[in-house]
Amino acid sequence: MNELQKCAEILVECGYAYECYERENKGWLIQHEKGMRMAYPVNPYMDSLECRRQADAIEDWLYKNKPELFMQSADKKVNDKDIQDSAHQWRLDRIKWCIQELIK
Repeated sequence: MNELQKCAEILVECGYAYECYERENKGWLIQHEKGMRMAYPVNPYMDSLECRRQADAIEDWLYKNKPELFMQSADKKVNDKDIQDSAHQWRLDRIKWCIQELIK
């Protein structure tokens, strides 16, 4: 399992997306409603409105369902750099760290 697959599963579990699936050469995609023709790529780390919404949903899921893990992520350093350097990047790094821990 990779990070984006786990993110897609969380987005479905928390109710943000109706379903997720992998499409060849396009990675993981989500649909918001049943029968919806538009599918969105799963990538909460990109800087777009859809991706920020995905990050919000994943962060909320982590806070509600894995609070201990989420709180541990506040104290971690990523790539030998303090992840509190910028608020937005710190938030994304916390999400990424939590997803990596869930995959282990």
